[in-house]
Amino acid sequence: MISIDPQFIKNFSKKVKQFDKFSLFVHVNPDFDAFGSAFAFKTFLNTFFSEKKAYVMGSYNINADGRELFPFEQTDINDDFVKESLAIIFDTSNQERVLTQKHKLAKETVRIDHHPRTEKFADMEWIDSSFSATAEMIGYLILQMGYKLNDEIASYLYAGIITDTQRFWGPTTTPQTFALTAKLMETGFNRNKVHDAVYLKPLLEHKYFSYVLSKAKITKNGLAYALIKKGAYKHFGVVSPLPMVHALNNIKGVKIWTTVYFNESIKKWIGSIRSRNIPINNFAQMFNGGGHKYAAAFVLDEKNQFMKLVQIMDDFLAKQNENS
Repeated sequence: MISIDPQFIKNFSKKVKQFDKFSLFVHVNPDFDAFGSAFAFKTFLNTFFSEKKAYVMGSYNINADGRELFPFEQTDINDDFVKESLAIIFDTSNQERVLTQKHKLAKETVRIDHHPRTEKFADMEWIDSSFSATAEMIGYLILQMGYKLNDEIASYLYAGIITDTQRFWGPTTTPQTFALTAKLMETGFNRNKVHDAVYLKPLLEHKYFSYVLSKAKITKNGLAYALIKKGAYKHFGVVSPLPMVHALNNIKGVKIWTTVYFNESIKKWIGSIRSRNIPINNFAQMFNGGGHKYAAAFVLDEKNQFMKLVQIMDDFLAKQNENS
């Protein structure tokens, strides 16, 4: 069994027993790891502390993947509840990305995240980038607190893990990831239901995927990149723009790949970078971003900044190729 700081477990367990109200927070544009972690913890509370109340903030009336799997909140949560609650923030590396921002109202805050630490903004934090997903952290936390995993908790955690590890393909997958996954599977949860929720997409989204791939360019040094035009997603019936960096996965000869799209709500260009085994988070940090060693994101004010980033990464690959 993996070891978690015993002092954190002790202090966190006290908080769980002390509070009767919990507001659970995820990051903006929440993915299956964020929602999986939050809903797994909500189910844990409902199972072992049925007298307590917990809500996943921001999941009411949201356009997001996962509606087929996660029981999104049916009503909005008022501020008075949050003010009396312990806020737990999942899978969020910096404060400005917390969905709703209402965690600032909470009586106390806890943050659990597997992204590299960039800032401290909660009263109590457990940050460990050795984990493949925040969902993996929550699974081990529940076990080391002395509780069992049931099939509902397991289904949500599994969704988070397979998403952030890219079906266990990614380099962040470790023996401890498989060990926890084995424990999840022992609960007998319906894997097909989770797979369908995570991977089945409408035909138009598949066409959008093909569109992004058709726009990709590949340099002789092994960099693939695609700039997605403003509003392109609307032509495919997609509800909101997506980074679509996964459209460039698994191309032979490509070492680093990146995409960028325009986010209309914040009026900025949002991009993602991926690689198999080359650290790329330093490139994202140059352009108002950051993230994991092999998976990172960035934010641009102007579209032409993307080509500056592309040039920097391509020059890096050129030098690497010369030295190999």
